[in-house]
Amino acid sequence: MSLAKLREHEDILNRAVALFGEDSRVLGVYLAGSFAAGSPDKWSDIDLYVVVSNGEVDRVLRRHHELFGKVGPLLTLFPATHLGDPHQIIAFYRASYPIHVDYQYRAVGDLIPQRKDTKVKILLERNHALRKWRKACETAEETTDLAIQQLQYFEDRFWAWCWYTHGKILRGELWEARDGVEYLRTNVLVPLACASARVVYEGNRRVETRLDSTTQRRLEETIPKQHTRHGYEQALANAMQVYETLFDSLPEAASAAHVDRKFFHSSLKDGMIGPE
Repeated sequence: MSLAKLREHEDILNRAVALFGEDSRVLGVYLAGSFAAGSPDKWSDIDLYVVVSNGEVDRVLRRHHELFGKVGPLLTLFPATHLGDPHQIIAFYRASYPIHVDYQYRAVGDLIPQRKDTKVKILLERNHALRKWRKACETAEETTDLAIQQLQYFEDRFWAWCWYTHGKILRGELWEARDGVEYLRTNVLVPLACASARVVYEGNRRVETRLDSTTQRRLEETIPKQHTRHGYEQALANAMQVYETLFDSLPEAASAAHVDRKFFHSSLKDGMIGPE
């Protein structure tokens, strides 16, 4: 589906770009994400990047808060502090359905060439900085490997996190156990799976199309079948098995120092109640 077929999104986008164009401090605006790639749907957010001079991000952002309301009827507006980025503003506008816009403010000096940005669409530019940056993105090196430091980070922590989650299960603190298993999958297993598949890790985004069916089935086995002690025991045991399979399959992992996995396996079996 193209932007032209999502007229309400297109109207919001055009008004935003026109308003940014009235501010000479804005050096450029570019569109990223699914709208730039040509594959949006009605639930897609509009990823707008607003580029300003170095040292001007906070000043410009403060003065743009009134601008956001001029783009369209606001439902809600807040900074993405939950994502660790106070320079990203999340807005939802009223249309026939809520339209989500992410305004991401960046200094021109922070534009680092990355292969994933070759498809961005430049919507406003006062100099040639954005075009030069996008051109550099075409030749930027794209790495899907995990550095040995990251693999060692996982190995040092994964088993401790399993032990922590194991304790929650045995105490009957199942909601916290659920959080533990989810954390292991999202922050350890999926990155390892992406490295194994040689695709860039983007969290759980589009895992269904980026990982092969066998890997997806393995990850599915780390989802508790039931909200019971046994359900979480089995999910945790499967997570450990998937971790070892994925980790040990990576050539880079040969240089990583293993913790005493055998000891952790033995300890983690303690208190397990087995099938119900």
